[in-house]
Amino acid sequence: ESPNEENLNVRLRARAKVLEPHLGVAFHYLNEIINHSMFTDEKRIFELLQEIKLNLEMRLNQDGHSFALMRVHSQLSLAAKYEEKLDGIDFYHFICSILKDFDHHYKPILEALEKTRQHIFTKRNLVLTFTGNQDLFDSFGEFLPRLELNESAENRKDQSTEISGTGENEAYIISSGVSYVTKGYHYQTSGYEYSGKLKVLKRILDLNYLWNSVRVKGGAYGVGTVINRWGICSFFSYRDPNVAGTFNVYDHAYEHLTNFNEDQQTMTKYIIGTIAGQDRPLSDREKGEQSDAHYFSGITFGDLEKERQEILSTTAEDIKGYAGLLKEIIEHGRACVIGNKDKINEHKEVFDKITELIS
Repeated sequence: ESPNEENLNVRLRARAKVLEPHLGVAFHYLNEIINHSMFTDEKRIFELLQEIKLNLEMRLNQDGHSFALMRVHSQLSLAAKYEEKLDGIDFYHFICSILKDFDHHYKPILEALEKTRQHIFTKRNLVLTFTGNQDLFDSFGEFLPRLELNESAENRKDQSTEISGTGENEAYIISSGVSYVTKGYHYQTSGYEYSGKLKVLKRILDLNYLWNSVRVKGGAYGVGTVINRWGICSFFSYRDPNVAGTFNVYDHAYEHLTNFNEDQQTMTKYIIGTIAGQDRPLSDREKGEQSDAHYFSGITFGDLEKERQEILSTTAEDIKGYAGLLKEIIEHGRACVIGNKDKINEHKEVFDKITELIS
């Protein structure tokens, strides 16, 4: 995601992890996947689509909070809207619609896949990332010709994706005894700007208020906060026996900050914990992925250093000052619940739309 959402970087990634002597083999297989995957085996395509559907249904039951967050964020962020269409409930509905009438859809799918391949895999679109030692990098270039990429695709206007102007509170019923409860809003629309201090706020909320209110008292298996530099602030619960009670906790989070008055020793512990999360050791693969994320998002070393200094300088007064930011979620928040039918129907007045998700 770019800081300017009008300039999104939507990318398809092909990657490989290999031992040093086999770098050439990695390029060979990447080229096979990119250029020689066959879309003509109707039976195999159908089986793969079924696997995708089953995998999504399993994730919806086991990782429902991620899907609920995607639904909320897709109403707040253009980048999140893309993510929802590519890996969320919209994508699940898309796969289901294809399988429902596969014989009718098969030929258009085949044509669309081939056109997409030709459009995406071109030299103009290529960005390469290498993570490894200098000696291996020196020989990296000699293997590039093994990627048989077209010079350029025909000019094609990108299709726009829009965020719905009217937010909806949604509920999706699945066969489960628990629920995944989320609520969030876009804090930049209320005049707040991103700061590293928000990462300290997240840690305080996660370890203190939310943990005690939703996990310990409410009985949920997990709970947390998402606050990112693109303006999203949201809460989520994991395998939660409650719905209305958890929403009530979210809506009163600002009161916890209004009364926040921790001493310097306690604040230092929160800051150390936040920095520890920033500085955890990364594998070579994770270093490469993090580098890619920063590159495509336009995040510079200066941005990261500024964020670090903001974390280190956070005071109790700074945290208390974010009470207004959390209060905005009451009026402007958008909610999504995935889970138990009875719990959702008990509080159906909360939702604009209730849908049976998995048939």
